[in-house]
Amino acid sequence: MSKILVIDDMAIFRDPIAASLRMAGYETCCAADGREGLSMLKSQRPDLVLLDVAMPVMDGLTFLKSMRRESQVATTPVIILTAMADKKCVMEAAGLGVRDYLLKSRFSLKELLERVGKRLAGGEASTTTADASAAAKPRQVAGAKTGMTAVAATRAREAATGKATATAPAPAPAKRVAAAPQPGANEEPPELLSASECLNRVKHAMQGKTLSGAVAHVISLAGSPRADASQIAALIARDSTLSVRVLQAANSATYASKRGPVTTLSDAVRNIGCTTIRNIAATVGIFDAMPATGMDGFNPIRCWQHSFAVARLTEMLITNVDPEQAGTAYLAGLCHDLGDILIRTHFGPELQQVMDAQARTGRPRAELERQMLGMTRSDLATVVMTYIGLPDNIRGPVEAMHNPRATGPSAKIAQVLNHAEFYANGLLLASNIDSPVMPLLRSACRKAVGEETPAPPSIDEFRAEILCLAAMLARLTPADEAEVLKPLYAQRETSIWLAREKSFSEFDPLATALSLLAKTEVFDRLPTGEDLAGYHGVVVVAPDSNAPGFDASNIQKPLAMRAAGPVPVLWLTGERATAPKEGTLAPRPLALSLAELAAFVDSASQKPAA
Repeated sequence: MSKILVIDDMAIFRDPIAASLRMAGYETCCAADGREGLSMLKSQRPDLVLLDVAMPVMDGLTFLKSMRRESQVATTPVIILTAMADKKCVMEAAGLGVRDYLLKSRFSLKELLERVGKRLAGGEASTTTADASAAAKPRQVAGAKTGMTAVAATRAREAATGKATATAPAPAPAKRVAAAPQPGANEEPPELLSASECLNRVKHAMQGKTLSGAVAHVISLAGSPRADASQIAALIARDSTLSVRVLQAANSATYASKRGPVTTLSDAVRNIGCTTIRNIAATVGIFDAMPATGMDGFNPIRCWQHSFAVARLTEMLITNVDPEQAGTAYLAGLCHDLGDILIRTHFGPELQQVMDAQARTGRPRAELERQMLGMTRSDLATVVMTYIGLPDNIRGPVEAMHNPRATGPSAKIAQVLNHAEFYANGLLLASNIDSPVMPLLRSACRKAVGEETPAPPSIDEFRAEILCLAAMLARLTPADEAEVLKPLYAQRETSIWLAREKSFSEFDPLATALSLLAKTEVFDRLPTGEDLAGYHGVVVVAPDSNAPGFDASNIQKPLAMRAAGPVPVLWLTGERATAPKEGTLAPRPLALSLAELAAFVDSASQKPAA
């Protein structure tokens, strides 16, 4: 794994870029100025340096000069990423061996990753913007000798001549979205926003929505087995809003006592307990940042319910293997969707165009996001969480959820988070009906929590706990409370046979969801023709389409023999879905949305069970 040193004094650029590089499979380390960068260069020995120019303490060019004098690191390749579009700077960097020069106001993460890959491979970059004398000549813009596209060459010339600036005002996003052409199957999707414009929009959107350090510490400490009331009270006192909320709760009808009003935070903590303290802190520090109910159907209360469910499940699952991480895991569960929610709120039109482009072209969504927005949705979520002020130990597991190559403690919590996410959806405590649900392999459970079949919570008790908690903390009116307490789906009078191959765990989000959608019985085999009496449908779960006893021939023969006619079948495997031939059954991927699962139950309910 190649290591990249990112040197930039602005955390808004440094942190998301480092996170994006990690998601792309690189190891990263960061420095806030040239002096710190030199120290890390010697101790970390990175394979490449991504360098800003204008920095305090020691600027980028001074760093370069010092670096070239150190024989052990003198040949380490460097890519300049800066807001400075100055010909003199470009020329001086070129004289120090730099061949890649990117402007913050223009670059995309896709372009950056391409440059990084080529530079680490020892090849020449596709655009040598450091060659100022060539870039400054207008006739070379379309010249075939340089190997540049017209856009790349124009940007190169702007970088060298100083015509492009990082502070140039960006066009209004709404106008750009409205004017953008719609991509066809054979068309290149439009560039809606640059990475810099995305970052600026996040910066403005996140103003006033930062998480105080006190709140984060309270949530984490209140979940620790060594939580101390006096320590928690001291932390609460550092945040005035949290202090008021805690004292209000301690003096509410729920916790009031004959001793009279509670006037100190220490007494309040003892009176209402650590669990309630943690939940109050969550509303102050996390859910206050959530947007209001939107015209697109976004429901923040549903998101509260889901986040609380994931937090509790993550805490429960990790306590058996690492109780010291319980508080961290709980907070990571609370925050795991926050970045994505806020992105959808502030980038809705652009994300819709990305989805439209994906439907037309069939290209991967992340690839289209890099091209159209300059960065992926996952990158944006990282930026949002950075702005909110989540500590690294909380942000790390959330980022690792989207990075299968992640390692270390963050990756361990991320594995548990993924299991908790699916199980919360299976409990119908999902943020929306498009949320995914899937069965879990025994081996995956053992890897994440040390048990092949972790003890699941009581479905009814757990759902009641989460629904009531979210309703109470949201301070809803009785009418609104009754509305949000309604389940996503009501249980049908439909009987389902779930045939689950033995390699799958009994800690099963899919089985849980089916039990709430229909009358479901779980078996480790397929039904015979006689078994099917009284059942409306069959769900088959297998690791692959050739699993012994669970292949197509074994599924179709008994099901076709039912006296009342063929029974609907949903066949899920760990394989990519294929279009079925007429009259045959084809498997579908293990993960499917709640809406798809409910649609299958509805279709089965239309068939006779006799």
